[in-house]
Amino acid sequence: MIPGYDEWKTTPPEDREEGALKEKLNGSGWESADSDVFVPEEDAFDYALERVREGTAEEKREFVEWFYSGDWIKEA
Repeated sequence: MIPGYDEWKTTPPEDREEGALKEKLNGSGWESADSDVFVPEEDAFDYALERVREGTAEEKREFVEWFYSGDWIKEA
């Protein structure tokens, strides 16, 4: 068990506290510049998806615009 991270991973999203990932792990990953959160590389995608799911309506709209900004054409 990895302190901090394993607890975050097994805690239901609605019960997680911001900044619960406090221990930096050995290996590659992503560390927040403005908090003590560290997400291992192998879990970065799932963590990012969860953050988008829990985002505000504006953040979700911006994500959709970014995602479809490539080879997609918006239909009215």
